[in-house]
Amino acid sequence: MDITSIIITFLEKILPWGIEKFIPLIKIEPKNITFKKSEWQEQLSFFVFNRSENILFDVYIKINVGNCKAEDFKIETKKIEEEFRENIRDISISTKVIRFNCIDENGKDFIVLKILKIDPNQRISFTIKTNSGSVIKLEVLKYSKKQSKILTRKNEIALSFEIPLKNSKFFFGKKKEKVKLKSISLLLRKK
Repeated sequence: MDITSIIITFLEKILPWGIEKFIPLIKIEPKNITFKKSEWQEQLSFFVFNRSENILFDVYIKINVGNCKAEDFKIETKKIEEEFRENIRDISISTKVIRFNCIDENGKDFIVLKILKIDPNQRISFTIKTNSGSVIKLEVLKYSKKQSKILTRKNEIALSFEIPLKNSKFFFGKKKEKVKLKSISLLLRKK
């Protein structure tokens, strides 16, 4: 093997990792949204975009809601594909987006959204509504190139999930962030 082959092999292995590290495959716009406290509910939008040429699965988005409660925010997406629906008796359940309302170890609320699948170059639009004054910050926690399983049997559905929070540096080791799960939400529709 000559030096050129070694360099090409090295670049083929390292370059995709480097690009993904510095140019993430999932982009959120905007990353910060400011809401004013009011009697009126404000409605603003944010977008989650898959920049890659591959389908990405299990995209986790963290929404820090400042000093507000997670329940003060209503989050919707307009288009829910039928391929992500499961029927249990007379209820249709969408598994496209799952919402987790959480509390961190400091007692602050935050929201995690799990988007089951984003197609290549797809942009998903979300609206967020509240009348609470807050600056929310959005960040991508994790995504996968493999789909997680959805298990079903008569009148039952089981979804796997994790809340993939980052480790914080604690002296020489790493400290796991402790979180309490307050609630899980799915989109339900009566048939």
